[in-house]
Amino acid sequence: MLHRLRCIFIITNLLLLFTFIDIADAKIATIDVDSMNVRNGPGTEYQIIHKLTKGATYEIIEESNNWYQIEINSETEGWIAGWLITISEKPSTNQVTATNLTNKVKVVESKITGLNVRTGPSTTFPVVQSISPEQYYEIIENNGEWSKIKLNTTTTGWVVNELVTFQEKEADSVMLERSVIVTADILNVRSEPNTSATVINKLKNGQTIKLLDVKDGWYKITFNEITGWIAADYTEEYSDNANNTIADGESTDNSELPPTNNTSHTNDINDKPIQQTAIVDVPILNVRSGPGTNHSSVGKLSQSDTVIILSQQDDWLKISYNGSEGWIANWHVSIQKENQSISQTPHVIIPKTGINIRSGPGTNYDIVTSTTEGDSFTIVNTHGEWYEILLPNSEKAFIAGWIVQVVGLDNTENNRSVEGLLKGKTIVIDPGHGGIDSGAIGSHFKTFEKEITLSTSLLLESKLKAAGANVIMTRTTDTFLSLAQRVSISVNNKADAFLSIHYNTNHSPSINGTIIYHYSNSGNDAKLARIVQQEVVNNTGLKNLNARQGNYYVLRENPQLAILVEAAFLSNYDNELVSKSRQFQEKVADGIFQGVLKYFNQ
Repeated sequence: MLHRLRCIFIITNLLLLFTFIDIADAKIATIDVDSMNVRNGPGTEYQIIHKLTKGATYEIIEESNNWYQIEINSETEGWIAGWLITISEKPSTNQVTATNLTNKVKVVESKITGLNVRTGPSTTFPVVQSISPEQYYEIIENNGEWSKIKLNTTTTGWVVNELVTFQEKEADSVMLERSVIVTADILNVRSEPNTSATVINKLKNGQTIKLLDVKDGWYKITFNEITGWIAADYTEEYSDNANNTIADGESTDNSELPPTNNTSHTNDINDKPIQQTAIVDVPILNVRSGPGTNHSSVGKLSQSDTVIILSQQDDWLKISYNGSEGWIANWHVSIQKENQSISQTPHVIIPKTGINIRSGPGTNYDIVTSTTEGDSFTIVNTHGEWYEILLPNSEKAFIAGWIVQVVGLDNTENNRSVEGLLKGKTIVIDPGHGGIDSGAIGSHFKTFEKEITLSTSLLLESKLKAAGANVIMTRTTDTFLSLAQRVSISVNNKADAFLSIHYNTNHSPSINGTIIYHYSNSGNDAKLARIVQQEVVNNTGLKNLNARQGNYYVLRENPQLAILVEAAFLSNYDNELVSKSRQFQEKVADGIFQGVLKYFNQ
């Protein structure tokens, strides 16, 4: 009997130990949207049993295809969508204190070196700067496939979620202030962020400077009690464990800086020293770790790429490559004379291994091949946010523009700043249906139209706001509005554009594609519909069913400029399948955004 009791005691303690370990390793879901549906199964086809509010946290019980089961209370469990939450580790018992919880912040870390940070949640917006791994930035806002982050105390920007990881960090460890090290021999400090501004000071190689602001490739700094601007191209991120660790504003020796009128070997964006360059003459050229074919390949160059020559050893050239150095064979390049002008064929550089290259401009097209980090491909055309590229076998294919680095593309529309382009414009976004009106219900996955119109509209909202528009939503939660109420919101706010967002249905399951409706056949609404139609299908790759006249109440009774978007057919298997994904909704939202930009800025 005593032996049996001893065994029970041991087993009980082991069970308690395993239970404790399981709890310690548990994960927590934090709700990221204003109103979150909880369903009785892992998918939108399941019944809604509860609603949660933004910021609420729940322990995750189980995961299935990016859906997470949570315990709502002691009697109720349910499933929530993984793309609308932030997942974090559950703190151990001794960590759960008010102080620790308030000191934790959600941050992102780049998966690649040189990830573009943009002024808005779209590749249309200009690049503020780039970030690299081992740098952590606080998340301010999530918007579908994009996150808004705090770069420093005065500057924010947007990064694409696919190329970052999400973590929680102690607030004190987050990089809210940044420093850079000067890499040029002498770097001009100018009064304004452009090369025509007055040179007010100079910095030396190796000096470390704290940043105050970032603007269009320039850094605002304070040095010797003078505030000015330096070209970002001639600096690199400061790291505490760098070999050249130095105090802020100090150089590696105590020698004086040269006088401000000494311009020899001085650098900023237009003051570059003359350097010898080479242009690649073959379709693909290996960049190697040393001067010979016995050395490993560290990357590739494409035909017409231009590189800077650092030195030469026999028949091999040492070059500057992706922020580092490499070697190429000189018999495959043309070396440029110092006074020759250089032209560079537009190309994409692949930031990570495994990016898909497809047969057409959309994720619904077949995968032709996948990439290796460092690959480079010549751009032959653009299709919305997709680049048509030339493969090594001379065949053409497509790659998504938002996950590659683009070099040498002289496209004023893509490179212009879109900030302020919609300033003064009031745009009403009308997510179709809501509340008791579910709209269409998907034939195969039971997708509720009212839910995906709202999520698509919220993605569109932040893009328009980032371009300066005054955006008004007819609804931001699962609520019912009459058609008359929606039109009243448009009229009362004197909308410059009214955008009604819907997903379509048809008795025939084979019908698929995108339609943008307008009421008049010759007015501005027809013009806006045609522009938005083209941009949406360019972005999504769905069938173009063309802009059409539609006798809908929100168009017919609306005196303001108005269109109605039917993004895809929930009655078609393939269309419904992609419509469920946030990636597709992001592309729809970005297509609408691109169309609105083009309409108001032609």
